Amino acid sequence: MGRGCGEGPGALRLGLGSLIAPLPRAHTPCSFLPSQDQERRTPLHAAAYVGDVPILQLLLITGFLHTSSPPSIKIGNYIPTGANVNAKDTLWLAPLHRAAASRNEKVLGLLLAHSADVNARDKLWQTPLHVAAANRATKCAEALAPLLSSLNVADRSGRSALHHAVHSGHLETVNLLLNKGASLNVCDKKERQPLHWAAFLGHLEVLKLLVARGADLGCKDRKGYGLLHTAAASGQIEVVKYLLRMGAEIDEPNAFGNTALHIACYLGQDAVAIELVNAGANVNQPNDKGFTPLHVAAVSTNGALCLELLVNNGAFYFNYNVIELERNIRILSCHLKFNKSKIELIFPHEAAP
Repeated sequence: MGRGCGEGPGALRLGLGSLIAPLPRAHTPCSFLPSQDQERRTPLHAAAYVGDVPILQLLLITGFLHTSSPPSIKIGNYIPTGANVNAKDTLWLAPLHRAAASRNEKVLGLLLAHSADVNARDKLWQTPLHVAAANRATKCAEALAPLLSSLNVADRSGRSALHHAVHSGHLETVNLLLNKGASLNVCDKKERQPLHWAAFLGHLEVLKLLVARGADLGCKDRKGYGLLHTAAASGQIEVVKYLLRMGAEIDEPNAFGNTALHIACYLGQDAVAIELVNAGANVNQPNDKGFTPLHVAAVSTNGALCLELLVNNGAFYFNYNVIELERNIRILSCHLKFNKSKIELIFPHEAAP
């Protein structure tokens, strides 16, 4: 999610270097830029990206960069007809995509005035609105939104413009799309809502805005991951605190029975694990395979601090299933070559003298 037309801005400028050439000298009777580069990008793509309005106007009206003769006059065998405003490069990006990526609303407006296709799709099925949302181009999104029959059009991954705006973390663009009628609860192909991305990436203010607008804090994706699972996985401690204050179920399992504490311990998100334990998370809750957070901390290469946290807060390493638990941890530690300190932490009575 959240890409600048498939390339970073720097890469894009370099990639269009062959098309961004000095103007021909004024005495040259008629000079043309190459019609396409090796990526099938036209001079119009280049002008749209760098935001050169005068050059863009010339290209749209005449189809060539410079001539000493008026565009209404026939030059040799060439009659100016204007550049193709909807030409696509090898990534299927049109000049309108490029203008949105560069956040240039003047260029975008000029292209729209020359009948640029607002529904143009690139190879990822992204429209110029997707690109504008991903690149924090609020003014461009504002110009495009009224021209679309729906703001919830999905790209190849099922993500709407709102998904991309939330991914970018740009509050102004998110607010604009919501005001224009974008759906709060639209899901991508993995059934992830914009809320999931706000939680995962730590965009707390965006998350609060979505919730204030009525988004469902209890939403889950296809694998049963709720917002607390998602925030725990990426270590977004402030989001975790907010969700707990909002009443998130701390021991809610996903489709595999894992709680947010399981996930935090497995991924070594120590600060999140501490917050969850202090908030009352069940340190002994098993998942669908019977593994508690202690198990998953033991098999994680990043779980040493979480192991200590769990043991110090009542995690059972001697319980009704102690033989199997001990066997599991011993087998996993042998296979994954865990260091001695982890085994001693869980079984201190067997520590070497």
